Amino acid sequence: MSYKFYSYDFITNTININALINHMENMLKILSQNDYIIPPKDIIIINKPYSIFFSMPAISSKMGLYINKTGSFFKRNSLDIIPTVNTVVTVFSSITGEVVAVLDGTAVTNIKCAVITAIVTKYCTLLNASKLAIIGAGTQARQQISGILSVRSIKELHVYNRSNHNLTKFINEIKLLYPKLRVLQYSSIKDCILDVDIISTTTSSFEPLCDYDNLKSGVHINCMGAHNSNSREVPKHVLNASLLIVEDIVTAIEEAGELHRNAITVSQLHTMQQSNLQKEQTVFSSTGFALLDLITVDYIINNLVLIS
Repeated sequence: MSYKFYSYDFITNTININALINHMENMLKILSQNDYIIPPKDIIIINKPYSIFFSMPAISSKMGLYINKTGSFFKRNSLDIIPTVNTVVTVFSSITGEVVAVLDGTAVTNIKCAVITAIVTKYCTLLNASKLAIIGAGTQARQQISGILSVRSIKELHVYNRSNHNLTKFINEIKLLYPKLRVLQYSSIKDCILDVDIISTTTSSFEPLCDYDNLKSGVHINCMGAHNSNSREVPKHVLNASLLIVEDIVTAIEEAGELHRNAITVSQLHTMQQSNLQKEQTVFSSTGFALLDLITVDYIINNLVLIS
């Protein structure tokens, strides 16, 4: 048996994000719950040092794939050179049982997050949305910018991060990648989010870093960072006042709390009146869902791996 490992650089340098956005949006429209099985995540939590080990399996007869994303999360200080999250995705044929490939899990996760953010943002924001605030300066922050700029013509980027060292590096990278983008640095989240159309929170904090009491009417928030069953980066009063969007309701309730019970899923967005969504205050309260990884892997296998 022979199969290849596909690295972070190969996947990220070869992927066409706009093509993957179209692929994922189409798959979310046509897939029914009979087309896939997503078991609950297996999670092991260790207190000293604080770390999480996880396994996220998914299988689809329609795609002919079984995958399992396994990895670890270690809470680290800002100067630690080891990544906070380390993952791999093993890919099998669900038809023959053979191993198809092993993919760098960080690449799969990052691309998936950028793509699903792009889809939700497209449905929930006005076409002329032009101001984006990013809270955090890590890998996820970079993915948020990539995804959102794929669907909206952002003119002004507001950025905040607790570490000035990381923020300076982040800003320099963004200016090189998007030279026409006006980038403004802020010393507080309250000032950073003032009068913006879209906010993306991407920190490792399990508690709200701000009360978010000065939100623009109709703002859309992509809440992508740390969470537990009691709290996450955005305070409960904001979540309660917003239309919540999640990848999967059962997963969201288990991982981010009961207040997600009345949320809508990303798969339902295309059935809703977009003009109404764009007028409401909306929050994409992301907890992760292996179906999105499966769709991403399906695209990679059929468009990258088979032609490499």
